[in-house]
Amino acid sequence: VKVFIPQRDGEDVIVAILGPGDPVGEMSVIDRSGRSASVITLEDTRVLWMAQSSFQEALHTMPALATNLISILNNRLRTSTGQIRALAALDVHQRLIRQLLNFATRYGRPGKSGETVIPIRLTQNDLAGLVGASRKRVNQAMVALKHNGWIAVDTDFHITLLDPASLEREIAGSL
Repeated sequence: VKVFIPQRDGEDVIVAILGPGDPVGEMSVIDRSGRSASVITLEDTRVLWMAQSSFQEALHTMPALATNLISILNNRLRTSTGQIRALAALDVHQRLIRQLLNFATRYGRPGKSGETVIPIRLTQNDLAGLVGASRKRVNQAMVALKHNGWIAVDTDFHITLLDPASLEREIAGSL
């Protein structure tokens, strides 16, 4: 799913792209302040829904749920902090690589020859929104990564990291 904040000019600020097993909407059921963002599915998605009262009861009666939720929110805060740091310190090419490596770490599946398959649909528009760049600049960076033999993209916009070690070296020491 894509988590985004619509803007008055019709553009969306993409906050995150989440994959299987990731919760959404937890903030509004915790603080009852309403939604902070909108969510749209990018692929066929199965969701489970829980009423706010049931969620609150589960938080109070199941300590493991509360502990897991704190861990999830902590990871999201760390991710947001890292994203802000990357926006300030890295160029578009490096921010894109960083984002792809983050997706690979979180959702990647091993391929046949050492590559890592990211099983989430990632369009250039969505990647541009995540890394704070234009689609054109992301396209240029993607072309360079493909040319180097570091990534491949299939017709469903699933990205395979063909040479994760080279991608890691490309951004090593940047942050």
